[in-house]
Amino acid sequence: MIPTMRRGGVGMAFAIAAIAAAAFAQGCSISFRSTYCAGFFPTRAQAERVADDARETGFSDVEVRRDRRRTSVLVSVPETGADAEPARRAFSRILAHHDGKRGHPGDGCWERGFGD
Repeated sequence: MIPTMRRGGVGMAFAIAAIAAAAFAQGCSISFRSTYCAGFFPTRAQAERVADDARETGFSDVEVRRDRRRTSVLVSVPETGADAEPARRAFSRILAHHDGKRGHPGDGCWERGFGD
């Protein structure tokens, strides 16, 4: 009788562990969503000024990228939805101040999850 109970207890432990792992994975996928904003500029010097302004405004994740035709500035914040609105507005103001072009339809920002 004891071996049967032991097997049932192990099975139950595995089931609980599987449910906990699935709940953790779901929570991680939600918490790993971020908002990204991008702007395009004709020169690297202009993009660097925008990146400096973004950092001074409070953006900590700022990247300047260059391709054959233009230079872009990409910023990201860990917030999404309504929580990201202040960051979206701040980036739009910086973009307008430096005559940049939005790097994405709408306000130049989009949301994506880790690994998207």
